[in-house]
Amino acid sequence: MKPGSLTLNHLADLQVSEGEIQDGSISTAKLQDQSVTGEKLADGGVTSDKLSEGAVTGDKLAREAVRGQHIQPEEIEGLHVKPGSLTLNHLADLEVSEEKLKDGSIGTSKLKDDSVTFEKLARGAVTSEKIARDAIRGYHIQEGEIDGSHVKTESISGNHLAKQSVTEDKLSFPTIKTSKNKQNTFQQFGLTPFQMNERDDSTEVTIVLEEPFADANYVLVAMTNQPEYCVALKNQDTHSATVTITPVRNKQTISGLIHWIAIGREPTAEENFEEKTDGNNNTVVNEINQEKKQNKRKHKKRKR
Repeated sequence: MKPGSLTLNHLADLQVSEGEIQDGSISTAKLQDQSVTGEKLADGGVTSDKLSEGAVTGDKLAREAVRGQHIQPEEIEGLHVKPGSLTLNHLADLEVSEEKLKDGSIGTSKLKDDSVTFEKLARGAVTSEKIARDAIRGYHIQEGEIDGSHVKTESISGNHLAKQSVTEDKLSFPTIKTSKNKQNTFQQFGLTPFQMNERDDSTEVTIVLEEPFADANYVLVAMTNQPEYCVALKNQDTHSATVTITPVRNKQTISGLIHWIAIGREPTAEENFEEKTDGNNNTVVNEINQEKKQNKRKHKKRKR
């Protein structure tokens, strides 16, 4: 056959196989559009220099065809990432720094128990409303920090005062000054009525103390409002004292008042004199009240 005499018309369909085609003889012009499929591409055969700018569009890529090794470093930007697609698994450890957190994004649920330590608290951050009721204990308060403005009015009672802590300069009223060996001293005073009959050489009157002394070794001073009569101490106990009234000159029927003052040692809390009883189980207070009634009956008889 004459060279070049065979045309496409002389070739039956599918008769030209790989063996009849010279290497490198199929050019771009010989390829139909969209004729090169994925199976025709050798692995790694499509390099960056084979791709023109914008040549590979989304519809040219097979599903899940682009893998990590196909992407150059630092080529993935925010616009390539679908919103909400990054989960905790995508974050490397310790990669979420302060500048990555939105202000106010850390809520209570994000904090572990006991995770907020002293160093995490800003100065002045713990205000009164942040402190739980009854949370402040004695060891939280520095020495000398409680002053008068912190103490509620009428909140200090006797139980809060240490023994011997209230000195004279703290009192708003004058006190009785005694020698150092006579501590816990208090005084009391009063007026006791008496009557004298002109037939009597003397009369006895019992002065009942408003409060008992710790013992009978107290000092009693007494006088009358009648200048013709004098007063002498006969005996005394913790609850009362008996005095004798004697006319100095002429005896006469008269009534008057005994002015008295007594000073002695104050009973301690352990010395319960009001409940002290004698052999008949009668309290000392009852004995004194009985003695007062007897004195009143004597005065009534003298008036008659």
